[in-house]
Amino acid sequence: IALHALDGLVELREAIVHRRCAAQEATQRFNRVIAALLSLVFEAADVAADPAVSRLLGALFNLMQGKEFAGQERAAGAAAFAAGTTG
Repeated sequence: IALHALDGLVELREAIVHRRCAAQEATQRFNRVIAALLSLVFEAADVAADPAVSRLLGALFNLMQGKEFAGQERAAGAAAFAAGTTG
C-alpha cells in the first residue's frame, strides 16, 4: 500500500502546481501517503523477532508519528494565518 501511495505523488504534485487540487484535498492526500509509510515502521516492529528491535522500532514509530502530527498542526496554523482567521 505504501509503495502505491508513493506512485501517486508525482500526479499529486502536478495537480498542485497546475491548481487542479484544493489545499485541503492535497493535505489529506499527503497525510494518507505519510500514514501508509509510517505504518511500515509499525508493521516492522510488530513482526520483529528480537524484542529489543521491536521496542526500538516502536519508539521510532512514536517519534515519527509525533513529528508528523506537529507538522500537521504547523500547516494548519500557517493556513489560518494566511487566511487571516486568527485573532
